[in-house]
Amino acid sequence: MEEDKRIKTLLQQFGVEETSSTFSNSVMEKINAAVLIKETKPLLDNSIVNFIKIIFCLVVVMLAACILFIPFNNMPIIFSINISSNIYKQLFSFIIVFWIGMFINVWLNKIWNSKKVFFL
Repeated sequence: MEEDKRIKTLLQQFGVEETSSTFSNSVMEKINAAVLIKETKPLLDNSIVNFIKIIFCLVVVMLAACILFIPFNNMPIIFSINISSNIYKQLFSFIIVFWIGMFINVWLNKIWNSKKVFFL
């Protein structure tokens, strides 16, 4: 009982105010984000990821070179279905547009994360 009176007089004397209703939530979100960043590790080492990227680029370049420089009649594979060249052009265009979109997405994510647009 005496402690309650003491606390009441201290509160009245020093004018301690309550925090805002969103203060606890915002502080906990920042703490959880900091803990999550420290705990997360990439699935693969950067050198392995870079090696996979190099292999992928080499395969794409080799396939493009084969499509461009080897005539369709001289290919060792015999197709039983007659496929027009428009389909190859569409597939190649799709691959190019897809990867351009992916690189733009990665670039925009790096810009947004570096400026911390969505963080308070």
